[in-house]
Amino acid sequence: MKALSQLFKLIYSIWFVSTLSSCNKTPPQITPIKQVNWSDSISQYGSSSLGLELYLDQPDLNGRSCVNCHLSPTGFDLVFFGKSNSRAQDSIIIQRAVFDPQTGHGHVSIGDAYHIAAYLRSLRISTQTVPNNNSTVVPIPSGISPENVWNGTTPLTEMQINNWDFRNNIAISFEFPKWFAGDETNSLAHDNTDFIPEIDLLTAKEGDVSTAFEAYLIDPNNPNFLALMQTAHYSLTEGERHPGEHNYYNFTTSFDYQRWMATLYFQHAIDPSNNFNFGDELSPNISNFSIADALWDAGNIARRSQDNGDGTQEIDNRLQNELGWLYLGWLTNYGARNSFETQYLGTALKDYGEEHLATLVILKSMISRSDHSQLIYDDIFSLSYLSKDEWLAGAMNFACNHVINGLNNNNPRFILLQDDQKTVTLNNLGYTKQNIINNNFLDSTQKQNLIPLVDSIADFVTNM
Repeated sequence: MKALSQLFKLIYSIWFVSTLSSCNKTPPQITPIKQVNWSDSISQYGSSSLGLELYLDQPDLNGRSCVNCHLSPTGFDLVFFGKSNSRAQDSIIIQRAVFDPQTGHGHVSIGDAYHIAAYLRSLRISTQTVPNNNSTVVPIPSGISPENVWNGTTPLTEMQINNWDFRNNIAISFEFPKWFAGDETNSLAHDNTDFIPEIDLLTAKEGDVSTAFEAYLIDPNNPNFLALMQTAHYSLTEGERHPGEHNYYNFTTSFDYQRWMATLYFQHAIDPSNNFNFGDELSPNISNFSIADALWDAGNIARRSQDNGDGTQEIDNRLQNELGWLYLGWLTNYGARNSFETQYLGTALKDYGEEHLATLVILKSMISRSDHSQLIYDDIFSLSYLSKDEWLAGAMNFACNHVINGLNNNNPRFILLQDDQKTVTLNNLGYTKQNIINNNFLDSTQKQNLIPLVDSIADFVTNM
């Protein structure tokens, strides 16, 4: 799928340079929608040669072009997530593109919509794309039920956990966000369970983000993609990245900023003209920044809207968004990123009734962490109160012995380098021990086996 010709890219790149000047242009004349049979009209009135220019450069009443929100240099996402039925797809493109003053939905005139639809039709043909009918951006994992992956008593090994296939073979009971909410029959433009947000980070931040975006549009290669993702991430204030702190409480705006970056991530991942796929990492130091941060952060902000809000701040569809985005982000690197906390994802899974899966996720995260990560020890704490009761003794035995063996062998991976890491870890190990003592499911023998293991780890950390 990754094989658009270089000539195709070169021809289209001549349009890219002028993209960011679009907001200074006069909005198009607006015509209400008056018909439903669009395909014939697109063939008669649409010009595919004009469609890409309009997609990139024609502002709506808000001064934004299609590319400001879809973020694909070619609009490929509109083809990839489209309908396999071409007439239904034509209807969707026109219904979503044409501004209707009676409803306030849409963006451009009917004439411009014909050209954009004609271009997208030609793009589907030239790339030989089979649309996925607005299925999820990543296939929903199916296969083995989490409770059948492990019996809870057989001793675990690191190799065994490494072989657990969460992307393809361990089933989940929840959905990932769709690219578009609704279809040609029901516009759900303001629904927050899809990718395309109403807010536009490019317009909101401008400056360095605009410069990085322009460079990406001219040449959408992996280095420019990484630079744009990093620039967008660091354009946000601490409050916008962590709403509920820093005297910032606009959770909805923060959530939409992350959805905008998540859209950027996936439009790049599906584009056939580059060699980037879901789960690839481009950052030289994943422990500090991951190209997938926006996916995780969207779910984390949904979580924060409950934990840090005042009850009126919780975003719509909070648990659905929290769980879907956190899990999608986690699937990219399984917790190698130092901010992907199992306390957050494990709690969401438990709240959704997925305690077996929560246990598996925490174990997988522990063996995937970056070197010197405090989260290796935090994962032990997560297990102590999020693991399925029947699996707790076996899971804790593996986790504690995994760390102890590494420390006994002087493996630098388990060494904490900062004093604050050690302080937090010792506090959490204290809570872990208390969770074991207070657990009514564990018998006295199991507790007598686990408590010395936790104490041993605490001794190691104290003496680091």
